[in-house]
Amino acid sequence: MEAFESQYSWTEAVTKWNIQVHMWLKYYVMLRLMDRSKPRNQMQVGPMLITFIVSAAWHGMELGFFVMFIGFGIMEYAIKLSEKTLVA
Repeated sequence: MEAFESQYSWTEAVTKWNIQVHMWLKYYVMLRLMDRSKPRNQMQVGPMLITFIVSAAWHGMELGFFVMFIGFGIMEYAIKLSEKTLVA
């Protein structure tokens, strides 16, 4: 993996930033909480929210971290909802 400081574009830096923690949270927290009986394209808010809470706890037990990461979870939920909304 390339270091964050050696990226040539902003997009590349964002995709490589903190990827190990992201993958750990995805495979060891979120996917284990997913309800496998539901369709794959159905969004499950519970596992996503718990994953953001675990990420906040991982970064530190500060109120600001919890507010920030819960905000990220709400933004992620809103973005996924807006992708399904048709704009005239």
